[in-house]
Amino acid sequence: MPTPRGPDTDKRSEERKQAEKIYLESKGNIKLVEIAEKLKLPDNKIRKWKSMDNWEGKLHPSSGKEGKKKPVERSTKNKGSVPPKRGAPKGNQNAKGGRGNPNPKPPPDVTKHGGYSAVYWDVLDDTEKELVEEIPKDEEALLLEQIQLFSVRERRIMQAINKYRSSDQPVAISYTSRSESKRSFDNDADKELYEERQRKKVEEDKILPGHSYNVSTQTENKDQIILRLESELSNVQAKKTKAIDALAKLHLEKQRLAGGTAGNDVVRAWAEKVRAMRGDGHE
Repeated sequence: MPTPRGPDTDKRSEERKQAEKIYLESKGNIKLVEIAEKLKLPDNKIRKWKSMDNWEGKLHPSSGKEGKKKPVERSTKNKGSVPPKRGAPKGNQNAKGGRGNPNPKPPPDVTKHGGYSAVYWDVLDDTEKELVEEIPKDEEALLLEQIQLFSVRERRIMQAINKYRSSDQPVAISYTSRSESKRSFDNDADKELYEERQRKKVEEDKILPGHSYNVSTQTENKDQIILRLESELSNVQAKKTKAIDALAKLHLEKQRLAGGTAGNDVVRAWAEKVRAMRGDGHE
């Protein structure tokens, strides 16, 4: 809090006294930047003097020591009388595509780089493209197709399990590899020369005709193979069960939306759908 000064103890500069006098004579209607221009002083110094010497309190002594506060003035030096424009400067791209933009930025092309493309058509042959185009769009038909494929895999795995169980041998071949050695040539002339010499060796009974290769097999206990197949069978059956559950929920939801009862046999409806897809019209 500034210490009040008496007439004899006031050691302020003449510029400071003059600034206060101008402000009080104008009854606070003059702007501080105008006082600064008159006295050729920085406006921030005038603002500091006003606060330290309590000019507002001297103008309004009845309203308290601090007086009525006025809004803070902003310097308009070198800005003219025209108020500054609001918003981003011309050419600014930060707000492009925002909610208030009349010309919003279009959404990015998600297939531009191929990262979000559903199918890479350029690497598919005609048969694969035809297969993709024939995939049904209906969720129920897709689920039925999955269940059918799971049933086929389930049957094949069970057949393989039965084959190993009925085998009398304790081991079975689980892995077979074939290796063949080949000779490379720098040109066709070297290749012809090699083949000609090989034919002469065969004619002279120095080597046998034909090409040789090596075959290696790996056997495994049939019980281990059966365990692995049973594990895969459980995996396929679990996926099949999830697909059937999803089909049942979808069927019940369709019945609810259609206003039907939820007590119909879902499995029977699924079987009828399968027969219809296969072209069977009889029960």
